[in-house]
Amino acid sequence: MPLWMRSIITRLVAICPSLIVSIMFPDKLNQLVNIVNALLGIFLPFAFTPLVRFNCSESIMGEGKASKGAERFILYSFSIAVWGVNALTLSMPGGGFFGDIIPGMEDGSAEKILLIILQLAIQIWYAWWNFSMLFGKVGGTKEAYQEAPSSGDAEVEEEQLARLDATML
Repeated sequence: MPLWMRSIITRLVAICPSLIVSIMFPDKLNQLVNIVNALLGIFLPFAFTPLVRFNCSESIMGEGKASKGAERFILYSFSIAVWGVNALTLSMPGGGFFGDIIPGMEDGSAEKILLIILQLAIQIWYAWWNFSMLFGKVGGTKEAYQEAPSSGDAEVEEEQLARLDATML
């Protein structure tokens, strides 16, 4: 399939669900956008924190190429700040999650108690994951991440690289 056709199909696959939802729920678009933005914020540490950790790891980046000193401190600080802001967003009113749901529930109700327990469990797991990712042990070596089985055929490998480059456009 030509690259231009694949690009068009990829974009249609990405855009069509949004169009369908906007046609089905035209009066709820603002609420849907807020929910999507809140979810993106919650998921951000799952991409950003490992990136920071691997960038600061000499076993991944190589001898003398990993971030150190003030740069490492700033990266770790940003990672903790991103997690902190998003953890607060889960629980504070206006964040679109527990902070908006729990205050409107009847005091002492089983649902409210269960949601509070769920909220605590999620927050504890969220903190554990982020801090274990930042300060835990990183396995592997740079060589292990760079090694790939070679077919021995330069033309095949060149074609695979071209295909990989095309998918990254």
